[in-house]
Amino acid sequence: MVVMNDTTARLEAVERALHEVLTVDELGGAPLALLEDALGSSQSLLYAYGFQGQPLMLGGRLRERALADYGPEIFLRDPLHPYMRAKSPRFLLRPDGHTHEEVARSDAYAAFYGPAEADHYLGIWPTSLPYGAPGMFGVFLARSRRSGTFDDRALDVLTRLEPAFRVMARRVARVARLERDRAALLAAAGEPRGPRAATLVWDALGRLHASADVVSAWLAECRLTPATLWATAQNLLSDWRRHVRGPSRWERRYRGPEAELSVSFAIREDVCLAEPLIVAIVERVPHALARARDLTPAERRVLGELARGLRNADIADELGVSLDTVKTHVKHVLAKLGVASRAEAALLGATLDD
Repeated sequence: MVVMNDTTARLEAVERALHEVLTVDELGGAPLALLEDALGSSQSLLYAYGFQGQPLMLGGRLRERALADYGPEIFLRDPLHPYMRAKSPRFLLRPDGHTHEEVARSDAYAAFYGPAEADHYLGIWPTSLPYGAPGMFGVFLARSRRSGTFDDRALDVLTRLEPAFRVMARRVARVARLERDRAALLAAAGEPRGPRAATLVWDALGRLHASADVVSAWLAECRLTPATLWATAQNLLSDWRRHVRGPSRWERRYRGPEAELSVSFAIREDVCLAEPLIVAIVERVPHALARARDLTPAERRVLGELARGLRNADIADELGVSLDTVKTHVKHVLAKLGVASRAEAALLGATLDD
C-alpha cells in the first residue's frame, strides 16, 4: 500500500498548477505530474474526445503507450467505455469489481492495460459533458498490482482537489470558446470580400460566430434567414461526418426578384480540438450581372464604353474597330442584357462597374 506524506503541501502544489491551466493541453504538463506524485507514483493518461467521437491522447505517462497500443479496434472492445457511457457526469469514478474483471479478460487488457501495469484505476471527470461527447476530457489514473489499489486516502486527496479541477474546467471552456470566436473571425477574414460577397461562420452546434449586417438584407430578398442557411449547413455537415474524406465544399443557389444568391459552404476542420467551423460565403449576383457574364470580352468592352457615354463612332475609334463591328456588338449587348435601349445598357454597365 502506498503511504502519502506531506499531503497538504502536495495538494497545494497541484492546486497552484491547476490555477495556471488555460487549455486542455496544459493540464497534461506540470499539473498532471504533480497529481501523479500526490497519489503515490500513479500512472496517468489525459484524454479528450474529438468532433468525430475519436479519443485523443494528450498527456501523461501512459500517452506514448496508448498511442502505440490502444488502437481503434481495442477502443471498441474495451469494457470500460460502455461502463463510462452509462454514467452521468461526475468528478470521480471508480469502476466496480465486475467491470475490473471484464477488463482483465478483454483484448484491451492484453494489448494495453496489462503491459502498462494498469491493474487498478479510476477516472477524473471534471467537465459537465457526457462521456465521449466532443470536447469532453478526463484523466485516467492507474496503479500496478505492486502499488496496490486506490485507498480511501487517495480518494480523499482527489475529492479535496475537486473544486480546483472544476474551476480549471470552466476556465478551459471559456478559453476554448474564445479560441473558436477568434478562429471564426480569422476564417471570415480569409474569405473573399467585396460589395457583393460576405461571410457567415458557425460552429458545429449552430452558434453564429461571424457575420456581416448586409447578409440579412440579402437573405431577406430571397425570403431566407441565417437560420435557413444553417439548416442547409447541418445537412451538409451530416454528410461530411459520414464521409470524413469526402467533399468539404458545397454550392447552393437561391433566386430572388432582384438578384441571385450563390452560397458556398465549406468545412474548416483544423481550428480547434473538438469541432470544426462551417463557413458560408454568400455572393449576391444581380440578375443583370448574371446576364452580363454571358457577354464576350469584346462585348464587355463595348458595354464599358457605353457606360462612359461614348457614341458608336467614338467607341470604334477607342477600340480600333469598324463602326459596323461596334453596331453588331451593341445589338448583341442589348439582346443579352434584355434591355431595349443604349441608355438602359449604359446604366447597367455603370452599375456593374461599381
